[in-house]
Amino acid sequence: MYNTKVVIINAYEPRDFFADALAKAYDNTLAQAGTSSSLLFISNMYFSQTAFPERYTLDTLESDLQKSVALIQTAQVLSFFVSIGQRVNPAFESFIKRLFHLTHGRINENIWGRTAAYNKKVRIITIINDEAIWKQFKQNKKNIYHPINTIDFRFFGFGQIYTTTFGPLKESVINAYAEKCIKTMHVLAKKDT
Repeated sequence: MYNTKVVIINAYEPRDFFADALAKAYDNTLAQAGTSSSLLFISNMYFSQTAFPERYTLDTLESDLQKSVALIQTAQVLSFFVSIGQRVNPAFESFIKRLFHLTHGRINENIWGRTAAYNKKVRIITIINDEAIWKQFKQNKKNIYHPINTIDFRFFGFGQIYTTTFGPLKESVINAYAEKCIKTMHVLAKKDT
């Protein structure tokens, strides 16, 4: 059984320099505080994109998804790092559909069992890499879509949900904007220790 306080799900493209810098800042701050964390990289996982996720049980999930479920079940904080451009990472969309689906208005207890602890926290860090989408988001915060927005995490034992959204890094170096965002990640990580 895993005993990790924070599970970090990195759902950004491997070449996304800015998302990687923010995730590292968050994870490094957790480590400096002595907080146990586990990193899950969606791009390194293998699982099918079945159209019928409700048919799966924990035993029939692929090993990467079984490990993800075990880690998430024991975590007090579940942190997502998601980058959005013209589209969301398809592997991440499939990950969300496979694990966080509802069947008849309830979680798939064959995967998650029964959940009751509502003191757990979800932190969603979104990096919008597309300038047009970023402008739309700044005008209307509901004008952005990614798969996490459709999940009611209370079903999965998470009673607190926090979201932070960053705009695009226009340079491929850490500039003043990136430094400000990294400082924000240090603050958020300290809240999760």
